[in-house]
Amino acid sequence: MNLEELIKLGFKKETEESEPSFYYYNLDVVDGFSFITQADDEVINGEWIVEIFNTYPAIKFKDAEELSKLINIINNNINN
Repeated sequence: MNLEELIKLGFKKETEESEPSFYYYNLDVVDGFSFITQADDEVINGEWIVEIFNTYPAIKFKDAEELSKLINIINNNINN
């Protein structure tokens, strides 16, 4: 998916100041459940890949529409 799609889904840019510095995008859905992209220097042809943070094996999404559906399902079922 492209950067515009990530931002439309609510992802926020996170910058790491280590050497060399890099950035990635993150979406915290609920405490303990987040989506994260690869670092900017790992993006190929402008296509970002999103994965559910800290899972094994990794669960990755390349299609913004599929990811959007999952985010909507999760948000519709959060009990506050």
